[in-house]
Amino acid sequence: MTALARSHPVLSESEAGAGSQLASVLQGIGDIALRDRVRRILAALVPQEEAAVLDCGCGDGFYLHLLAQLGKFRSVGVDCDPAALATAGRNLAGCGQVELIQAEATALPFPAASFDAAICSEVLEHISDDLAALQELHRVLRPGGQLLVTVPHRRYPFWWDPVNRTLEALAGTHVRRGFWAGIWNQHLRLYSRGDLAQAVAAAGFRIERLEGLTHYCLPFNHYFLNAMAILLHRGALPGQVARTVNKFVADGATRRRPGLVALAFALVDQIDRRNQRELPEDVSTVSLFLRAVKEE
Repeated sequence: MTALARSHPVLSESEAGAGSQLASVLQGIGDIALRDRVRRILAALVPQEEAAVLDCGCGDGFYLHLLAQLGKFRSVGVDCDPAALATAGRNLAGCGQVELIQAEATALPFPAASFDAAICSEVLEHISDDLAALQELHRVLRPGGQLLVTVPHRRYPFWWDPVNRTLEALAGTHVRRGFWAGIWNQHLRLYSRGDLAQAVAAAGFRIERLEGLTHYCLPFNHYFLNAMAILLHRGALPGQVARTVNKFVADGATRRRPGLVALAFALVDQIDRRNQRELPEDVSTVSLFLRAVKEE
Protein backbone atom coordinates (compact mmCIF):
# COMPACT_ATOMS: atom_id res chain seq x y z
CA MET A 1 0.00 0.00 0.00
CA THR A 2 3.02 2.33 0.07
CA ALA A 3 2.63 3.73 -3.42
CA LEU A 4 -1.11 4.18 -2.98
CA ALA A 5 -0.82 6.13 0.26
CA ARG A 6 1.93 8.45 -0.99
CA SER A 7 0.53 9.16 -4.43
CA HIS A 8 -2.08 11.60 -3.12
CA PRO A 9 -1.33 14.87 -1.28
CA VAL A 10 -3.23 15.74 1.88
CA LEU A 11 -6.64 17.10 0.91
CA SER A 12 -7.23 20.78 1.64
CA GLU A 13 -10.34 22.11 3.34
CA SER A 14 -11.30 24.04 0.21
CA GLU A 15 -11.72 20.77 -1.69
CA ALA A 16 -14.84 20.07 0.33
CA GLY A 17 -16.67 22.66 -1.76
CA ALA A 18 -17.62 24.57 1.39
CA GLY A 19 -14.28 25.69 2.81
CA SER A 20 -15.44 28.46 5.14
CA GLN A 21 -18.25 26.32 6.57
CA LEU A 22 -15.89 23.42 7.10
CA ALA A 23 -13.34 25.64 8.84
CA SER A 24 -16.06 26.85 11.22
CA VAL A 25 -17.17 23.27 11.90
CA LEU A 26 -13.62 22.16 12.67
CA GLN A 27 -12.99 24.98 15.11
CA GLY A 28 -16.05 23.92 17.07
CA ILE A 29 -14.69 20.38 17.65
CA GLY A 30 -12.48 19.86 20.69
CA ASP A 31 -11.63 16.23 19.88
CA ILE A 32 -8.42 16.31 17.81
CA ALA A 33 -8.99 12.89 16.26
CA LEU A 34 -12.61 13.68 15.37
CA ARG A 35 -11.41 16.85 13.65
CA ASP A 36 -9.14 14.79 11.42
CA ARG A 37 -11.85 12.29 10.58
CA VAL A 38 -14.38 15.02 9.76
CA ARG A 39 -11.85 16.87 7.61
CA ARG A 40 -11.04 13.82 5.50
CA ILE A 41 -14.60 12.59 5.12
CA LEU A 42 -16.15 15.94 4.22
CA ALA A 43 -13.27 16.79 1.86
CA ALA A 44 -13.99 13.57 -0.03
CA LEU A 45 -17.71 14.34 -0.44
CA VAL A 46 -18.14 16.74 -3.34
CA PRO A 47 -21.58 18.36 -2.98
CA GLN A 48 -23.96 17.34 -5.75
CA GLU A 49 -27.62 18.21 -5.97
CA GLU A 50 -29.64 15.48 -4.24
CA ALA A 51 -26.68 13.10 -3.87
CA ALA A 52 -27.78 10.22 -1.63
CA VAL A 53 -25.41 9.59 1.29
CA LEU A 54 -25.69 6.74 3.79
CA ASP A 55 -24.19 7.10 7.27
CA CYS A 56 -23.85 3.49 8.36
CA GLY A 57 -23.57 3.37 12.14
CA CYS A 58 -24.68 6.99 12.53
CA GLY A 59 -24.58 6.99 16.35
CA ASP A 60 -25.57 10.40 17.69
CA GLY A 61 -26.02 11.78 14.16
CA PHE A 62 -23.03 14.11 13.97
CA TYR A 63 -22.09 13.40 10.35
CA LEU A 64 -25.74 13.74 9.34
CA HIS A 65 -25.78 17.09 11.15
CA LEU A 66 -22.70 18.22 9.20
CA LEU A 67 -24.14 17.08 5.88
CA ALA A 68 -27.31 19.05 6.62
CA GLN A 69 -25.22 22.14 7.38
CA LEU A 70 -23.23 21.85 4.14
CA GLY A 71 -26.36 21.17 2.06
CA LYS A 72 -27.09 19.45 -1.28
CA PHE A 73 -27.12 15.94 0.21
CA ARG A 74 -30.02 13.55 0.76
CA SER A 75 -28.89 11.79 3.92
CA VAL A 76 -29.96 8.55 5.58
CA GLY A 77 -28.62 7.32 8.92
CA VAL A 78 -28.65 3.68 10.03
CA ASP A 79 -27.80 2.32 13.47
CA CYS A 80 -28.66 -0.90 15.31
CA ASP A 81 -29.00 0.88 18.68
CA PRO A 82 -32.44 2.43 19.31
CA ALA A 83 -31.05 4.64 22.09
CA ALA A 84 -28.45 6.07 19.71
CA LEU A 85 -31.14 6.76 17.12
CA ALA A 86 -33.28 8.51 19.73
CA THR A 87 -30.32 10.73 20.59
CA ALA A 88 -29.67 11.38 16.91
CA GLY A 89 -33.31 12.35 16.44
CA ARG A 90 -32.99 14.98 19.17
CA ASN A 91 -29.70 16.28 17.82
CA LEU A 92 -31.08 16.53 14.28
CA ALA A 93 -34.41 18.14 15.19
CA GLY A 94 -33.64 21.31 13.24
CA CYS A 95 -31.84 19.71 10.30
CA GLY A 96 -34.72 19.21 7.87
CA GLN A 97 -35.15 15.99 5.93
CA VAL A 98 -32.78 13.44 7.44
CA GLU A 99 -34.04 9.87 7.61
CA LEU A 100 -33.10 7.59 10.53
CA ILE A 101 -33.56 3.81 10.35
CA GLN A 102 -32.83 1.05 12.85
CA ALA A 103 -30.97 -1.79 11.14
CA GLU A 104 -27.87 -3.93 11.29
CA ALA A 105 -24.94 -3.01 9.05
CA THR A 106 -24.85 -6.61 7.86
CA ALA A 107 -28.48 -6.46 6.65
CA LEU A 108 -29.16 -2.98 5.26
CA PRO A 109 -32.84 -2.44 4.34
CA PHE A 110 -32.22 -0.82 0.96
CA PRO A 111 -32.33 -1.99 -2.65
CA ALA A 112 -29.07 -2.44 -4.52
CA ALA A 113 -27.47 0.71 -5.93
CA SER A 114 -29.38 3.13 -3.67
CA PHE A 115 -26.59 5.53 -2.64
CA ASP A 116 -23.91 7.70 -4.19
CA ALA A 117 -21.66 7.55 -1.12
CA ALA A 118 -21.47 5.78 2.22
CA ILE A 119 -19.79 6.86 5.44
CA CYS A 120 -18.75 4.17 7.90
CA SER A 121 -16.80 5.99 10.61
CA GLU A 122 -15.61 4.17 13.76
CA VAL A 123 -18.11 1.36 13.16
CA LEU A 124 -16.45 -1.75 11.69
CA GLU A 125 -14.50 -2.42 14.90
CA HIS A 126 -17.83 -3.04 16.68
CA ILE A 127 -19.12 -5.62 14.16
CA SER A 128 -18.24 -9.30 14.51
CA ASP A 129 -18.50 -9.91 10.74
CA ASP A 130 -16.96 -6.76 9.32
CA LEU A 131 -16.62 -8.30 5.85
CA ALA A 132 -20.39 -8.91 5.68
CA ALA A 133 -20.99 -5.26 6.56
CA LEU A 134 -18.58 -4.10 3.85
CA GLN A 135 -20.28 -6.39 1.33
CA GLU A 136 -23.64 -4.83 2.20
CA LEU A 137 -22.19 -1.36 1.72
CA HIS A 138 -20.87 -2.47 -1.67
CA ARG A 139 -24.34 -3.77 -2.61
CA VAL A 140 -26.22 -0.56 -1.74
CA LEU A 141 -23.74 1.76 -3.46
CA ARG A 142 -24.24 2.71 -7.08
CA PRO A 143 -21.46 1.92 -9.59
CA GLY A 144 -18.86 4.64 -9.12
CA GLY A 145 -20.11 5.31 -5.58
CA GLN A 146 -17.53 5.92 -2.90
CA LEU A 147 -17.01 4.37 0.51
CA LEU A 148 -15.43 6.47 3.28
CA VAL A 149 -14.19 4.47 6.26
CA THR A 150 -12.37 5.28 9.48
CA VAL A 151 -11.32 2.73 12.10
CA PRO A 152 -9.09 2.81 15.20
CA HIS A 153 -5.48 2.03 14.35
CA ARG A 154 -3.76 -0.90 16.04
CA ARG A 155 -0.59 1.19 16.21
CA TYR A 156 -2.02 4.13 18.18
CA PRO A 157 0.11 6.82 19.91
CA PHE A 158 1.24 6.03 23.46
CA TRP A 159 -0.10 9.30 24.87
CA TRP A 160 -3.56 8.79 23.38
CA ASP A 161 -4.09 5.75 25.62
CA PRO A 162 -1.05 5.09 27.83
CA VAL A 163 -2.90 2.63 30.06
CA ASN A 164 -3.72 0.14 27.31
CA ARG A 165 -0.46 0.70 25.44
CA THR A 166 1.41 -0.21 28.64
CA LEU A 167 -0.80 -3.23 29.35
CA GLU A 168 -0.35 -4.51 25.81
CA ALA A 169 3.42 -4.13 25.98
CA LEU A 170 3.89 -5.72 29.42
CA ALA A 171 1.05 -8.24 29.69
CA GLY A 172 -0.37 -8.70 26.20
CA THR A 173 -3.82 -7.56 27.32
CA HIS A 174 -6.02 -4.45 27.44
CA VAL A 175 -9.09 -3.01 29.16
CA ARG A 176 -12.16 -3.50 26.95
CA ARG A 177 -14.97 -1.79 28.88
CA GLY A 178 -15.47 1.12 31.25
CA PHE A 179 -13.70 4.45 31.68
CA TRP A 180 -10.18 2.97 31.46
CA ALA A 181 -10.93 1.06 28.27
CA GLY A 182 -9.71 4.02 26.25
CA ILE A 183 -9.32 3.25 22.56
CA TRP A 184 -10.53 -0.33 23.14
CA ASN A 185 -13.89 0.72 24.58
CA GLN A 186 -16.46 -1.85 23.33
CA HIS A 187 -14.25 -2.64 20.32
CA LEU A 188 -13.83 -6.18 19.04
CA ARG A 189 -10.62 -5.30 17.20
CA LEU A 190 -8.26 -2.54 16.14
CA TYR A 191 -6.95 -2.47 12.56
CA SER A 192 -3.60 -2.43 10.87
CA ARG A 193 -3.34 -0.92 7.39
CA GLY A 194 -3.19 -4.41 5.93
CA ASP A 195 -6.23 -5.63 7.89
CA LEU A 196 -8.40 -2.78 6.63
CA ALA A 197 -7.18 -2.90 3.03
CA GLN A 198 -7.70 -6.66 2.84
CA ALA A 199 -11.27 -6.51 4.16
CA VAL A 200 -12.33 -3.64 1.88
CA ALA A 201 -10.77 -5.22 -1.20
CA ALA A 202 -12.38 -8.59 -0.37
CA ALA A 203 -15.78 -6.85 -0.38
CA GLY A 204 -15.22 -5.81 -4.00
CA PHE A 205 -14.03 -2.22 -3.68
CA ARG A 206 -11.13 -0.51 -5.41
CA ILE A 207 -9.06 1.34 -2.81
CA GLU A 208 -8.06 4.88 -3.76
CA ARG A 209 -6.54 6.21 -0.54
CA LEU A 210 -5.37 4.77 2.78
CA GLU A 211 -3.68 6.89 5.42
CA GLY A 212 -3.19 7.32 9.14
CA LEU A 213 -4.85 10.21 10.95
CA THR A 214 -3.80 11.97 14.18
CA HIS A 215 -0.34 11.33 15.58
CA TYR A 216 0.00 14.40 17.81
CA CYS A 217 -2.25 14.60 20.86
CA LEU A 218 -2.42 15.64 24.50
CA PRO A 219 -1.21 13.26 27.24
CA PHE A 220 -4.08 10.97 28.32
CA ASN A 221 -6.15 12.56 25.54
CA HIS A 222 -8.70 9.76 25.30
CA TYR A 223 -9.47 9.75 29.01
CA PHE A 224 -10.00 13.50 29.09
CA LEU A 225 -12.48 13.16 26.22
CA ASN A 226 -14.30 10.35 28.02
CA ALA A 227 -14.60 12.43 31.18
CA MET A 228 -15.97 15.45 29.27
CA ALA A 229 -18.48 13.27 27.43
CA ILE A 230 -19.72 11.77 30.70
CA LEU A 231 -20.08 15.20 32.33
CA LEU A 232 -21.88 16.62 29.29
CA HIS A 233 -24.26 13.64 29.15
CA ARG A 234 -25.08 14.00 32.86
CA GLY A 235 -25.67 17.73 32.59
CA ALA A 236 -22.87 18.37 35.08
CA LEU A 237 -21.14 21.14 33.12
CA PRO A 238 -22.05 24.84 33.56
CA GLY A 239 -24.34 26.11 30.81
CA GLN A 240 -21.83 28.18 28.85
CA VAL A 241 -19.14 25.49 29.11
CA ALA A 242 -21.62 22.81 28.01
CA ARG A 243 -22.56 24.91 25.00
CA THR A 244 -18.98 25.50 23.91
CA VAL A 245 -17.98 21.82 24.10
CA ASN A 246 -21.15 20.59 22.40
CA LYS A 247 -20.16 19.63 18.85
CA PHE A 248 -23.75 20.10 17.64
CA VAL A 249 -23.76 23.82 18.42
CA ALA A 250 -23.40 25.65 15.12
CA ASP A 251 -20.82 28.28 14.21
CA GLY A 252 -18.08 27.14 16.57
CA ALA A 253 -15.61 29.70 15.22
CA THR A 254 -17.48 32.69 16.66
CA ARG A 255 -18.94 31.30 19.88
CA ARG A 256 -17.86 32.95 23.14
CA ARG A 257 -15.85 30.59 25.34
CA PRO A 258 -14.96 30.89 29.02
CA GLY A 259 -11.25 31.54 29.65
CA LEU A 260 -10.06 28.02 30.44
CA VAL A 261 -12.14 26.52 27.65
CA ALA A 262 -10.76 29.09 25.21
CA LEU A 263 -7.21 28.15 26.23
CA ALA A 264 -8.00 24.45 25.78
CA PHE A 265 -9.37 25.05 22.27
CA ALA A 266 -6.34 27.18 21.41
CA LEU A 267 -4.08 24.29 22.42
CA VAL A 268 -6.17 21.87 20.34
CA ASP A 269 -5.83 24.26 17.37
CA GLN A 270 -2.04 24.23 17.70
CA ILE A 271 -1.85 20.43 17.87
CA ASP A 272 -4.36 20.09 15.05
CA ARG A 273 -2.07 22.05 12.72
CA ARG A 274 0.75 19.56 13.29
CA ASN A 275 -1.51 16.67 12.34
CA GLN A 276 -2.29 18.22 8.94
CA ARG A 277 1.12 17.29 7.56
CA GLU A 278 1.19 14.07 5.57
CA LEU A 279 2.27 11.45 8.10
CA PRO A 280 4.77 8.67 7.27
CA GLU A 281 3.25 5.21 7.03
CA ASP A 282 5.27 3.87 9.95
CA VAL A 283 4.16 6.52 12.46
CA SER A 284 1.58 5.74 15.16
CA THR A 285 -1.87 7.27 14.55
CA VAL A 286 -5.22 7.20 16.32
CA SER A 287 -7.25 6.31 13.22
CA LEU A 288 -6.97 4.97 9.71
CA PHE A 289 -8.89 6.62 6.86
CA LEU A 290 -9.76 4.74 3.68
CA ARG A 291 -11.50 5.94 0.54
CA ALA A 292 -12.66 3.30 -1.91
CA VAL A 293 -14.88 3.11 -4.99
CA LYS A 294 -17.37 0.58 -6.30
CA GLU A 295 -16.21 -0.20 -9.81
CA GLU A 296 -18.36 1.03 -12.72
